Amino acid sequence: MNTLVIVIALMCLLAALLLMRSKHYKVIHKWLYCFVLTAIALACFIHVYAIIAGVVCTIAALTVMGILVTVSLGKQRLS
Repeated sequence: MNTLVIVIALMCLLAALLLMRSKHYKVIHKWLYCFVLTAIALACFIHVYAIIAGVVCTIAALTVMGILVTVSLGKQRLS
């Protein structure tokens, strides 16, 4: 069950990062959706790891996914 909650949290963070790079939504809608998705991910991580570790995991996962999304999109533009 904990593995499923972690996967849901990671998918929410990935969706939030990809949503921020999307050009189909207005800026206010992007921030609203990203806030909601990040809050869901934070709640999932807190459910699994407790408060402090949940916040740290959310920040770390957001950072790593941001780097991966940036690298993958950069490689697509170079090709």
